[in-house]
Amino acid sequence: MKIVWVCNSTEAETDLWRAAQNHADLDIETWCVSAVEGKIELPYFQHGVLRPGPEGRRELLERVAAVGADLFVFRYPTWLTADGLEGTFRRLFADRPVNWMSLAVSAVITVGLLFYSTYVFRRMERIFADII
Repeated sequence: MKIVWVCNSTEAETDLWRAAQNHADLDIETWCVSAVEGKIELPYFQHGVLRPGPEGRRELLERVAAVGADLFVFRYPTWLTADGLEGTFRRLFADRPVNWMSLAVSAVITVGLLFYSTYVFRRMERIFADII
């Protein structure tokens, strides 16, 4: 599975990234939207922008889209709206195919956790109300 992680240098979760690097079946690329390519100070970023500013980030989005990963992770993408790149983002990533099986599994797990937590909360509420 190929994963592409795109974020600012201050938003990188190094522990998560390093833990995932230990798995042989995962191929992870890290892209920094705030550091220029070749001048990245943090060791866990592999790619950066070619030039600073909105145009550099637009080029970075196009380079990321060309990678063809199974999963794209955009960590706190506030820079998209700040630089006016929403249209570019939609054009590059909106037509990606949806993995319906993964979506269904996630939905079933979420609904199951919702029902279970409601049950536990109500049971706890009865016990807790008797104590007070």
